[in-house]
Amino acid sequence: MPQSRDGSGSVYGRGNVWWVKVYVDGKPHRESSKSTKYGDAKRLRDKLLGQKLRGQISGGRPDRVTMGELLDDFLEYAKGNVRASTEYIYRKVTERNLRPFFDTLKPQKVTTETLHEYRRGRIRRPCRGHGQPRELAWFALPSGRGKNVHRRRSSSFHTSQCRGRRMSKQAF
Repeated sequence: MPQSRDGSGSVYGRGNVWWVKVYVDGKPHRESSKSTKYGDAKRLRDKLLGQKLRGQISGGRPDRVTMGELLDDFLEYAKGNVRASTEYIYRKVTERNLRPFFDTLKPQKVTTETLHEYRRGRIRRPCRGHGQPRELAWFALPSGRGKNVHRRRSSSFHTSQCRGRRMSKQAF
C-alpha cells in the first residue's frame, strides 16, 4: 500500500492495516489505526496532532524516564529561576535525601504509598537545622496539604515542629 502524506503527519499502510506517524519534538510517534479503512487512520492522525498541540503526547520514550532524570531537570530549572541560596538548598536536599530513595524509580511507580514509605524512613532520621525535613513540604504540594507552609515569607520551618527527633503530625 502506498504511503500518503497530507498535513504534518503521515498515514501509511502495513499489510492491510493503516498506521499513522507524527513527529513530536523531532522524534517520530507511530500508532496503528487498527483499521483497514484509510479514513480511520486520518482521524487518528488528526487526533494525535491535536494531542501534540495540547502537549498530551511527547517525543521519545516517557516510559524510560527515571525520577533521577526528573530531579536533574528540577535542579537545572532551579539554577536559573530561583535565588542562588535557594538553589543551593534544593541541590543539597535533593542529593542527600531524595536521590538515594527515588533515583532509579520510574515516575509511574511513585504512588501515595511510595511517598508514605519515604516519609516514614525520612522521619526516622534525626532532624537538623530548621526541624522538619524541607522536601516533605514539596511532596505535600499536589495534595494541597502543604498550603500553610507556603504562605510564610520564609521557606524555613520552626524548630518546634521537630519534637524528640521526630516530625510532629501537625506539621502537615
